[in-house]
Amino acid sequence: MNKKSNSHHIPAIVLGVDVSALNVIRSLGRRGIKVYAMGCNPYDFGSLSRYAEFIFCENLNDEEKVMSTLSQISKNAEKRMVIFCTSDLHVLFISRNREILKKHYDFVLPDHNIIETLIDKKNLNGFAQKHGFPAPKTFFSQNESDIHEIAKTIHYPCVVKPLYRTAYWSQNVPPEKKVLKADSAVDLKQKIKEMNIANQSLILQEWIPGGDEQVYFCLAYFNEEGQPLALFNGRKLRQYPPLTGVTSVAESIQNKVLSSLAVDFLKTGGCKGLCSVEFKYDNRDNSFKITEPTIGRVDLQEGISTQAGLDIPFIAYQDAIKKSQYFQSDYRIGLKWINEPFELNAFLTQRRINGYSAGQFFQPYHGQRSFAVMAWDDPKPFLFFLKRAGERGGQYFKKIVPMFREKVRTSD
Repeated sequence: MNKKSNSHHIPAIVLGVDVSALNVIRSLGRRGIKVYAMGCNPYDFGSLSRYAEFIFCENLNDEEKVMSTLSQISKNAEKRMVIFCTSDLHVLFISRNREILKKHYDFVLPDHNIIETLIDKKNLNGFAQKHGFPAPKTFFSQNESDIHEIAKTIHYPCVVKPLYRTAYWSQNVPPEKKVLKADSAVDLKQKIKEMNIANQSLILQEWIPGGDEQVYFCLAYFNEEGQPLALFNGRKLRQYPPLTGVTSVAESIQNKVLSSLAVDFLKTGGCKGLCSVEFKYDNRDNSFKITEPTIGRVDLQEGISTQAGLDIPFIAYQDAIKKSQYFQSDYRIGLKWINEPFELNAFLTQRRINGYSAGQFFQPYHGQRSFAVMAWDDPKPFLFFLKRAGERGGQYFKKIVPMFREKVRTSD
């Protein structure tokens, strides 16, 4: 896409420099909008983009440091800015400090109590039950006694994940295990014991059968009046880790049932600004079950919407600066979106574990393709990815070659 000259003089600042941030940076930067990318890593995808000026912040989870950095940025710029969040922690921080930040920054968020309700998994479960929205059966535990009681009644298989993704969880649960899947009460107790997480705040949820391709999402933007300005439907084709992880391949689709359910849910919740809903299709009763909403921030999959022709980050920018907008839902159908960093992980693990051939692995790439990191007009993030991929590949082959040699030796 060619950079467009225009009269946009209001800069934007993105909290975060990961792939989600890169989507916003390119969307706005290509339109001639000045973009600042704020983060703690000068060597991440967003901080390397030619469309962003990197602003160092020692810790994006430290509210005092973030507020101090934002104050300094607005002072130096001497003009208002539009602010974008890329994590739930950022959304909560901006919301808590909205009255102070509104003096220098433009953003659209729902009321704070709405954010807390829909971000907090326990409150979300109560909200879904109260309003009759389809969702997996969910339980919450605080200690070992709770685990034993829930283990007697929950249906198997089930998944276990943290109520809040704390440092303790990250230290005790391997990074590739976004959630834990248990096939029985014995398996459930054993895994929780192995990870030493019985006394953490946990979510235990029924497992909806089906593969990655049965996970769907609806990306949206709602204005201050709570009316949708953008709706985009997509479907995951692969996740990493499989079944429980992050999107590595997705495609754009149209589904009126999905859109209607997402709008009903988000309107009932009182959502404004950037938002999305993830679903899993349940073959048992032919319904979409709501698994996770995203409130007040860009979603990772925003990259596929912009490349399919529905530029949700720019719609959010325009609405934040009070430029009149109209409802948009036209975009290319069948576009594949490839998230290269997570596809690399999937390639290195799934081929080894599941024995996929190269043809089987790359089958989802057929048709029109777009990429999360690679862009001809902004090559530096992808060059960085290639460097990191080469290092990962070297480590992988160091492990595989001795195993191959041992297999050859034993077969002789």
